[in-house]
Amino acid sequence: MNDSYLILGVAETADKKAIQTAYRTLAKIHHPDQNTGNEEKFHQLKLAYETLTTDRHIAKKKPRPARGRKPNNRQKDTHVTLTIELSDLVKGAKRRLTLPNGQKLEICIPKGHDPDHKLQLKGQATNGGDIIVELLLRPDPSIHLQGRNLIMYLEVPLWEMRKGSGHNIVLFGQELQFTIPALSSPGKELLLKDKGLPENANSPVGDLLVTLTAKPNSDMQQILEQFSRAFIHSAELRKLHLRSDARSALTTR
Repeated sequence: MNDSYLILGVAETADKKAIQTAYRTLAKIHHPDQNTGNEEKFHQLKLAYETLTTDRHIAKKKPRPARGRKPNNRQKDTHVTLTIELSDLVKGAKRRLTLPNGQKLEICIPKGHDPDHKLQLKGQATNGGDIIVELLLRPDPSIHLQGRNLIMYLEVPLWEMRKGSGHNIVLFGQELQFTIPALSSPGKELLLKDKGLPENANSPVGDLLVTLTAKPNSDMQQILEQFSRAFIHSAELRKLHLRSDARSALTTR
């Protein structure tokens, strides 16, 4: 052990504060102005304190890594964004990615992955750090993701909603069949269990929610338009007939 530590009575692992405390306590005892003072001892204490608190010692002393542990040489992570389709999450996909430094690599988007969770590619950056990929979901006007559920809107003729019928759709390459109940109306929501985002290691499978909307120019709408045109035409004929009768009445007088 360094003699300076012995003189101050502190361990080699003592920090600057502990050394200061020990020095001040002993300096009060051995100061020459005190009855118990000892000038030579006081001089030794002062020299030991100065030795241990100089920039050549405590101030520049670097902590040693714990035994059995390696120093932390972690490199800086690289953060990038990647725009994906909803189908990439439903079916899984591989996508090419270009990093800011020009590095190109292929990444795998797991089936059923939650887009809110970033992909972490450990140690794959050129500097040895991780690549953190933030996924941005491209908007789709016909279907979107809500939690783990798929939400879509389906245009159906009004007459089909009223009478009820079987229906089928093709979603991400998979044909789905369901029934539209009789007397349905626009805005009715149909639940297709377990047809949403597939399950993954951390999350369960989602559902598909189909909301019915009235199909533009449907058969029912055409019938209503035809009825409206016929009603207007009938009214116009009635006006002409009344005018003709009025003229005839004036002629016979």
